[in-house]
Parts: sequence; C-alpha cells; structure tokens
Amino acid sequence: WAQTVSLPYTITFIFFDQEETGLCGSNYYVRQLSQSKKNIIAFMVNLDSIAAGDYCYIYGGTDTGNGTVTNAEVVYRAKALTESLGLPIRLNKDIPQIRKSPACGDYGDKVPFEEAGIPYLYMEATNWDIPGYGWNQTVKFGTIMHSKYDEFDVLTGPNGFGNRIYSNVATYVSLLKE
Repeated sequence: WAQTVSLPYTITFIFFDQEETGLCGSNYYVRQLSQSKKNIIAFMVNLDSIAAGDYCYIYGGTDTGNGTVTNAEVVYRAKALTESLGLPIRLNKDIPQIRKSPACGDYGDKVPFEEAGIPYLYMEATNWDIPGYGWNQTVKFGTIMHSKYDEFDVLTGPNGFGNRIYSNVATYVSLLKE
C-alpha cells in the first residue's frame, strides 16, 4: 500500500543492525555524518520494542542528572498531538536513580543521535506501573524481550496478546503520520 506524499522535507528510514551488541549500526551512521548533515536533522524517531507491552510510551530529551531534562521539545509536541488525536500514548514516570521523565535511558539506537545533540522521539510499549520495574513489559508474562515469549506466535496468538501488536503499531503509526 504505497502512498506518494509531497513533503517539504526528507524522511530517511534506516534499519540499524547490532543494537544489542553496542549500537554498531547507529553509531556508524552518526559517526559518518558531517556536522552540516547533523545540523539539518530535525529529529530521530526510534521504534523499539513496540509489539507486546501493556501501554504505549514516548520518550525524548536528555536527563541532565540535576533534575531537569533538556532538548525535549519533540516529545512534548508529540504528547500534545497524541492528546488532540485521542491516542493512548503515555509519558514515562520519573524513576529515581534511573531517569527523569520524559527522557529515555541510555539504551537504544537513539543514543548516538542524542550524544550528537540531535533530538529524538523514542517509542516503546512496556508497563511502568509494574512495581519494581526492571524489564517487565506486561502484567501477563512479565518480560517479553529476549524471553521465551519473544516469538511472533506468542505475541499474536490467542494465548498470548492477540491483536495487541497490531493495535500498538497502529497507535504509533497514527502519531507518526500526523
């Protein structure tokens, strides 16, 4: 279902390799960018682990470590848009010693962009309401990522999450197309 749209800017879709083993693909990409190329990137969108989590979240900005978050305009604009569209997307909560909302932790392919001063919008389905949050993304199965549940049949099957993967993807696509 290809659609041609005329835009006043360029969108580049990149599928990075080896995120789990040191952000190899995203590090390489950002390192090879000239400063003038970095300067014209409006922001980076990082879709990561959006399939199974109980709730859809967006993050952005840099946690300064002193109780403030800088460079977070993109996530605040996106959150306002989710509210106007009625999309069920949340901002994370402040987690003492981990991060200040709405910033993301020091993981994911957004890291090299953030370190280069390029704003990002990070998307993740998880569950920050689970007490003692570690990697527990769901009440039903706990951790999905890198577990025995991290399989398409479990994610979409009747004993798993049914249509959740499609619902989460549709929610994020609805935001991105606006």
